[in-house]
Amino acid sequence: MPKKLVLLLVMIGLLGLPASLVAQEPPLLEPGVMVEASLNEVDEVDVYQYAGVTGERVTLTMVAEPGSGLDPVLELYDPFGFLVAKNDDINQAGGIRDAGFSLFLPFDGEYEIVARSFAGASSGGYTLFLTSQAPPPPVSLGSVRLDEVISGELQAGTDVWDFVPVEDGVFEISLTSETFDPLLEITDITGLSLALDDDSGEGVNALIAGVPLSANEVYQIRVQSFNGEGSGPYALLVRQVGALPTSDAPGTLQLGETVSGILLAGEQLTFIFEGNAGERVSILTEGDFDAYLEIRDRFEDIIAEDDDSGPDFMPQIEGLELPEDGSYSIVLRGFNEMSTGNFSLTLLQVEAAASVAPEAVPLNLGQSQESTLVAGQVSRFTFQGEAGTAIQIEVLADLDTVMELYGPAGEFLVGDDDSGGAFNPLIENFTLPRNRRIPDRYFRLFFGCTRAVYHHPVRSRRSPVRKPGLWRNRARGAGTGWPGALCVRGQHRPVDFCQRGEQL
Repeated sequence: MPKKLVLLLVMIGLLGLPASLVAQEPPLLEPGVMVEASLNEVDEVDVYQYAGVTGERVTLTMVAEPGSGLDPVLELYDPFGFLVAKNDDINQAGGIRDAGFSLFLPFDGEYEIVARSFAGASSGGYTLFLTSQAPPPPVSLGSVRLDEVISGELQAGTDVWDFVPVEDGVFEISLTSETFDPLLEITDITGLSLALDDDSGEGVNALIAGVPLSANEVYQIRVQSFNGEGSGPYALLVRQVGALPTSDAPGTLQLGETVSGILLAGEQLTFIFEGNAGERVSILTEGDFDAYLEIRDRFEDIIAEDDDSGPDFMPQIEGLELPEDGSYSIVLRGFNEMSTGNFSLTLLQVEAAASVAPEAVPLNLGQSQESTLVAGQVSRFTFQGEAGTAIQIEVLADLDTVMELYGPAGEFLVGDDDSGGAFNPLIENFTLPRNRRIPDRYFRLFFGCTRAVYHHPVRSRRSPVRKPGLWRNRARGAGTGWPGALCVRGQHRPVDFCQRGEQL
């Protein structure tokens, strides 16, 4: 299934930053403590961390030092690495170019605050200030009975309902509201989260499609709004949809076959199929939750994996070339331990598309390059760089892409998946290293497409629950892939690759 995908590539330039600025641990922000700092160079970025709590209201402001000329931009990323808030001008109409926002935090964990200038076009001093308001205490409202619709009204914070199953089973919990965006969670009596959902129901309503529960145990169902600001009436319903699974033995799957069912919270489903070397297969999924897909060989090594390349952010692997005869495993799981929902999975055999690897395109500093990415191929670019200087590379595309940079000897330097937001890769402030074996200054860029390009075997495994972003100094052989980014490179040789720090 060949696809054409379009990239817009922009090389921003050399920053000349010392290497010590590239790999520092982000400092922690504390509520009520003002931070004074400076963006000393154009395109410089400062990163901070904050330990947040679900339902906590935080307010962040970034104010330019008077007379500095800095136009601040402020971004907030959640513990999973996704952008949850961004602001350029607090009051553009009033001529106030400082940045800031206020929001309720959706999850517990380490948040990342990014302070930068607008379009990387200014520099100067600034102050960063964070205030925090603790979430209101949960309100306990009683018990929920099976198949009984509970009509409640969320005032603020979290409503808590107890549920005690009379028998072991798999249960579905739905939360609907016409006045706010529901967020639904079920925990055990100790507060350990068993399943969490935002929008798997109709519209923006929440639905936990399948969570295994034990008889006579007390569970707590937590009702809240996604952004913490919503309130109003809601309907809560618990239904039993099946018995607990009696076996976790893998199923079998034939080419052209479709399977469907419910993926339970914390569950991993495995399907075995037989394939031949050189054969190309595609695995298509549909569902109402955030799923993750892996293909493993007979040694249980992951040879392909994906997160969001299919419709509705479901995983999809297209045109994977099998490296050998034998058995392969398709593993379907939730993106995290709390993901659950209905799914269908189809295994297809596809014809190999004849293609010729494109030649590397030279790039100059400040140059924009538009390129087309074809299924089964990668886009390659080269540029001249001087060791000890820092670069920035950004990709703007209408698909989920990944990027790597390799040095003059073909050695992997750095790569990125989603740091640029909207599933675009971004490499910032990466210092080009000195290569003692090859003195020239020729660097190579490699771009892959998660929605069309997949890879050959790799003897490594990475957790699918990771923060998208920068990876560096990891040796990668032919066909290395990342969650949500599966790339075909064919034979490994010291040719084009790419890095985080240059805008393609």
